[in-house]
Amino acid sequence: MDVALGSGRGSRTLAHSAKLDRRSLFALSCLLLLLWGNRLEGQSPVATLDDAAVVEAIQDSGMKWSPLELSDRGGLFSGAGRGYRIVVYTPKSWIAHLAAQATAVGHALSLADVALEARSPWLRVVASPSAPAMGSSREQSSEVQRVFILDSRRRRRLSPLMGRLFNQSHRVILGAARSLRGIEATFRLAELDALRGGNGGEFFVRVEGARYSKDFKIKRKHFARLPR
Repeated sequence: MDVALGSGRGSRTLAHSAKLDRRSLFALSCLLLLLWGNRLEGQSPVATLDDAAVVEAIQDSGMKWSPLELSDRGGLFSGAGRGYRIVVYTPKSWIAHLAAQATAVGHALSLADVALEARSPWLRVVASPSAPAMGSSREQSSEVQRVFILDSRRRRRLSPLMGRLFNQSHRVILGAARSLRGIEATFRLAELDALRGGNGGEFFVRVEGARYSKDFKIKRKHFARLPR
């Protein structure tokens, strides 16, 4: 009889302890998630855009939130075309760009038209090829092969989450039309902020091509063109 009672109390004690352990683990997990979220929020807002922010970006249509555009002249000095060009979008400027594109073809972009990936906290870099100068041959050009991001000291590299190839047409000798490859590379903003030590650090966008490579420095003066 004593053994049975003792065994029952022991079982109840173990069950109670197990419940406490599960509750403690759950509470600890919630606390860690809250602290992690606050840490990210303190660095920079990297959340998916809500409906209000999307509507604001649609109404902007690229007027206030135009993307960052940079060009180089390196191709002219190396005989590899007129130079690369990059256009850098955050989610707000990307949606404003989509709205401007829709308006140009007589369509009004609505909230329902904006896909989840357009709202996502991603940085998009559209890298255009170095096309040949007017009257030059196709050989005097450079297609884009890779795009990635470097920290301010060029010691760490961030590879894109995904990439999309596109062709850009141009004119060569005798007016013949040709096309060269460019890349639209997508990066996670949270990973970019981790690479640069927060959202205030400068960084580089490197474009590697068939004939030459170029590092575009994103300086603090450019941050106004990268709205979060």
